[in-house]
Amino acid sequence: MRSILLLSLLFSCGIAQAQTVSVAPEVKKAKPVDTLQPSFIRHSVIATLAVGFIDGHRTDFSVPKGFEKNNTSGFAPIYGKLEYGVSSNMSLGLTVSYDGYFGNYYQLYTANGRDYKRYRSDKTDIYSAGLSAYYHFGKIIPVKRLDVFVGLGFLINNEHHSALPQGDSTVKLTERNITPSLKAGVRYYVASRSSLFADFGYDKCSLFCLGYSCRFMKK
Repeated sequence: MRSILLLSLLFSCGIAQAQTVSVAPEVKKAKPVDTLQPSFIRHSVIATLAVGFIDGHRTDFSVPKGFEKNNTSGFAPIYGKLEYGVSSNMSLGLTVSYDGYFGNYYQLYTANGRDYKRYRSDKTDIYSAGLSAYYHFGKIIPVKRLDVFVGLGFLINNEHHSALPQGDSTVKLTERNITPSLKAGVRYYVASRSSLFADFGYDKCSLFCLGYSCRFMKK
């Protein structure tokens, strides 16, 4: 009988002990580590593809006396940029671009005592390449994911016209000229290697650009 009572007591104590054991607190999930790299890194290479807006070549298109200007048509300028970080806040960049449009106009002439307009169009192709130096404000403007910069450089333009109005006629013409490039811009990194790109300033091909950048870094 005592054995039965002892076993019953031990069983009851075991149940009670089991009921009083507190449940271990839930282990909190660790927050994901943000592995985003700094906005600008020395020795990194940044490739950018962008589209330009407000084209200075088109807005400056003009015709001499004896012609009447019409509208211009064509696609927006396209830019390719490649930058290399030479220090913690400086980079050097190579820029190439293509700008193609039609400069439309009327040629005015008189025949049989009447004035006439003859529709003409000058197909213009501008291939440009140049170098720029950029200063990055990462230490002055330490905003995460944001790379703010300014750049100064030049572009060499190879400009071809199919029917440029001159005198009382039109000519095919290829000429080269140099334009300065002064830009202020920003990149916003959506990932360590990918960013949205925008810049604003003067290089005659466009007043501002929008695009996408991809960054390559040493392991």
